[in-house]
Amino acid sequence: MRLRRKKNNTSKLVIEHINHQRPPLSSKLHKQTTLNQIELVPLSASHRDDLIKYASDIQVARTCDLPHPFQPKDADNMIAATSNAERADFVILYQGQFAGVIGLGQINIERSSAWVSYWVAHPFWRRGIATQALEQLKNIAKNEMGLQILITGVWSQNPASKQILVKHGFKTVRCHYRTEHYHNRFNQEHVNEMICHL
Repeated sequence: MRLRRKKNNTSKLVIEHINHQRPPLSSKLHKQTTLNQIELVPLSASHRDDLIKYASDIQVARTCDLPHPFQPKDADNMIAATSNAERADFVILYQGQFAGVIGLGQINIERSSAWVSYWVAHPFWRRGIATQALEQLKNIAKNEMGLQILITGVWSQNPASKQILVKHGFKTVRCHYRTEHYHNRFNQEHVNEMICHL
């Protein structure tokens, strides 16, 4: 899968999805409004510097599965993964600024399901950005990709994220304790696996 940006003659953002394995994303636009100050744009090499800058923050790493320390090669791997047909990753822009990443992984058209992951850069916390981004991602998943089920996992040490997910209709289906060495960190935490039917 490749996602690229282009401008049409009205200068509005069009998300073009090039992949013959699943229905293409339509050109439905996700415009900014006074109540919704964010937009999602496909992750690309042009975001590399901002990705390295914000993903390397230890406060962000403590909330998700980002590697820490986050290296340039990690950014390159993340950008390269956008060519995977089972992924759709977007940069969250807040008032035109890079504010995080949200995406769908393990996309399974036959099961109409995908795994949701997201993180917001620390300077943009507590502005409702994750809530707005998740709403837009759900619209893309349902209306443009035909998905019916979204799955995710949230650490028990991140209650704010769980509240956002609950607000969007996610329900906990199981909790498990995970102990593993992950991306240079030894993790021990309870993980809440959650599901949302669109």
